[in-house]
Amino acid sequence: MTKIIGRQCSVGIGKESVRGTAVAPTFWVPQMEPVYEDRVETVKNESSFGRIEGSDGQDVTLKYGEAILKSKIKDKNFGLILLSLFGSVGSVSKGGGNAAVYDHTFSVGQSTQHQSLSLAMKSPNEDVVMPNAIVDSLKINAEPGNYVMYEANFLGLPSQSASQTVAFAAENDLVGKHCTFKKASLQSGLDAASATQIRNFELEIKANAVLEQVLGTVNPADVLNQSFNVSGKVVLTHNDLAFQTLQNAGTYQALRFDMVNSGVTIGASANPGLRFDLYRVAIENYERKRTSNEIVEESFDFFGHYYYTDTNMIRAILTNLQTSY
Repeated sequence: MTKIIGRQCSVGIGKESVRGTAVAPTFWVPQMEPVYEDRVETVKNESSFGRIEGSDGQDVTLKYGEAILKSKIKDKNFGLILLSLFGSVGSVSKGGGNAAVYDHTFSVGQSTQHQSLSLAMKSPNEDVVMPNAIVDSLKINAEPGNYVMYEANFLGLPSQSASQTVAFAAENDLVGKHCTFKKASLQSGLDAASATQIRNFELEIKANAVLEQVLGTVNPADVLNQSFNVSGKVVLTHNDLAFQTLQNAGTYQALRFDMVNSGVTIGASANPGLRFDLYRVAIENYERKRTSNEIVEESFDFFGHYYYTDTNMIRAILTNLQTSY
């Protein structure tokens, strides 16, 4: 064992073929300040022995794994995180001169067992893997002058020993300048809609993962996803009352967050990118920041709803050279 810094820790992710059976990482993910821990819950024996001492022992009742991964969005490895979160993916080649380029469309799978991942950690002091890891929640943040960042929270089974070789591969980044925001009355109108300039946005998607605790073992039988929720926040320069009007009238909107790295060409003429379409959004908590000597900003929260006409709440499209997930 030796003293190390965080940069000496490497995190990898792989798609499990059999739920809960660990696999080697498909991707190693450049990370920032990862949390990767085995958690233990206990129950204290507080029976009285005729004395004032509060307890005389404890027993372990639950063992599980927890991880938080913070990173830049990369155009390939991010697909496994989306798959675990959404639960369903379809991959289609763009064809022609862009036949090697694929659009991977992620939609909300109607199952409580979304795709499980093996989450690996390797450092000079450990070489372990967390099987049956599920994305509990995902936060995405975009702002000028920075990469598009995410924070993914995982729950899984306790880690086990592994023997892994770290191998990072070249991938494409997304930064603030690559982002476009659109709104329309319906998702079908987003392609033709004009872009709205915004300062930054936050998008949060929750699968609300839960540990399935059963009798006879301290390990969870599974990690299950529950109700699927989408929310976020947008900040922009104030120059009209459009979003206040939408809020006050209770008018739903479709929103698009589009991130396309136009500086990189894949195939003959395509670009790596990521798109989120929200089909039915309510605008909430609209407010303006009126600082005396600065440009007035406005912000609003949004909450995503399922839209029965389009049978969708949200979908994500990841474009890259990966053939499948």
